[in-house]
Amino acid sequence: MQGDSWTSLESQIEQLIEYGCEIIYMEKESGKKTDRQELDNARKALRKGDKLVVTKIGPFC
Repeated sequence: MQGDSWTSLESQIEQLIEYGCEIIYMEKESGKKTDRQELDNARKALRKGDKLVVTKIGPFC
């Protein structure tokens, strides 16, 4: 990937690593799509005491 989208993604990954995240799930989908497989995977992987860290909130909420 190149351009602004890669720069943005790279920046978000750096933020997550600096925060101490060990596992990073990522996906880039249209704002119209409601099926978010990686978000679902991340939520399923959460265990008691885990934190879900989001760097950029899109229309998936």
